[in-house]
Amino acid sequence: MDSAEIQFRRLQRFKANLVDAYRGLLILFQQRHEPDSIFKYARLYEDALGLYLDDTKTQAITHSEGLYDYSRQQQTAHRMERWRNVFIIALLIAIVLILVLYAYYKKQQFIKEVQHLEYEKLVERYTANMEKLAEMQNDVAVLQQEAFKNEETKDLLHSKEKQIIELENLVDELSGLLRYAPSNSQQDCHKETEIIDKFHYICKRHIETNGERIKTIPQRKATEKEWLQLRRYTRLYYPKFYHFLQEHKMSELEFKVCLLSRYGFKNAEMAVLTSSRNQSISNARKILAENLFGLNSAYELNKHLLEI
Repeated sequence: MDSAEIQFRRLQRFKANLVDAYRGLLILFQQRHEPDSIFKYARLYEDALGLYLDDTKTQAITHSEGLYDYSRQQQTAHRMERWRNVFIIALLIAIVLILVLYAYYKKQQFIKEVQHLEYEKLVERYTANMEKLAEMQNDVAVLQQEAFKNEETKDLLHSKEKQIIELENLVDELSGLLRYAPSNSQQDCHKETEIIDKFHYICKRHIETNGERIKTIPQRKATEKEWLQLRRYTRLYYPKFYHFLQEHKMSELEFKVCLLSRYGFKNAEMAVLTSSRNQSISNARKILAENLFGLNSAYELNKHLLEI
């Protein structure tokens, strides 16, 4: 065995060099004219070469697939980046929009509060001037009885009458302002209707369930605190009506019946709220209809109260 054969046989130990090893041995045995060895290594060379070509083809396919996967990953990454940018822009727009809407809401709330305060001041002015007008009218009625006695009383009477005319004009002006108050003040008025809803609630019998337990809530009369809240509500949002009630002498029950009738309560409900009998409520309504509007029955009392 010469050195060339030794070298080629050493290459057989390494799988990557099998093709070169079998090819070298094949050429070497062809030169020696050894047919058996030539046939053996020709077949081994052919098998090794086939395996080598198969491995090369597999590597090429794997490489191509890797390139395709990389390209697809790049496209996916670009698409994700594009959607991320769109999401960020949309989020920024949403945040800006929310901030703008919040600022607008706070501004509207501030405007409502200012208008509500102005409305309350207007109601206070109207009520104060109505009370002052009533006092002056009483003074004039007294002076008219004494005017024939002396000239000073006549001069004072004329002065009071002029003041009454000026005050009546001012009251009419304030009444017009109240009638055409901003709609926001009326919306605030609806917030206050919770007290009326509460009156409707407490004058009826309710059944509440809490899990398997059933609780009956009986109807009850209104407390003094609740009556004060209803009076405040009426004085604030219906000052003309409230002053109309104060101008006329009536019992506490009749005053409460007027308030409840103004808000559409039925006789049975008013009886519960005032802790009175139904007949007492009917009698009070009949008296009010006659004393306030000269009506023979209480049928149209609510209609006349609503027109004030």
